[in-house]
Amino acid sequence: MVIDNKPGANSIIAAELVAKSAPDGYTLLVNATGGMSVNPVLYAKLPYDSLRDFVPISMVGSFPLVLVVHPSVPVNSVQELVAYAKSNPASSTTARARPVSRSRRDVQADDRHRHQAHPYKGSAASITAVVAGDVQMTIVDSPPWGRSSRRAG
Repeated sequence: MVIDNKPGANSIIAAELVAKSAPDGYTLLVNATGGMSVNPVLYAKLPYDSLRDFVPISMVGSFPLVLVVHPSVPVNSVQELVAYAKSNPASSTTARARPVSRSRRDVQADDRHRHQAHPYKGSAASITAVVAGDVQMTIVDSPPWGRSSRRAG
């Protein structure tokens, strides 16, 4: 078995590669629902057709959404984070791993409370940015870090 991760472009890169592969059963795509159900709504033109080019085999797992906040942010709850982002829009930064980020939509109540959202190629890169202190927060749907990172803060 060979695993070839193709992150980025909201899963379009990986989905296109698999869609254009020979339909021989040797190339599989393990993907979150976004690439198959959300992308056709977000993008007018995709290099694949979710319904025609893919056959679902099985659900492999489910992942909760995880809010990751740098320890330097003086908050202890989501409500405090929203209040902090609203009162500090110029210094409130979010790593977003997707073109339409849940973190930006949920924390940014309206245009008066716009904060800085920085795009990253995926969940791992956005978490790395938070841990490094490059940005203050992110919301990811597939936690790729270990238990020790979560415990360390």
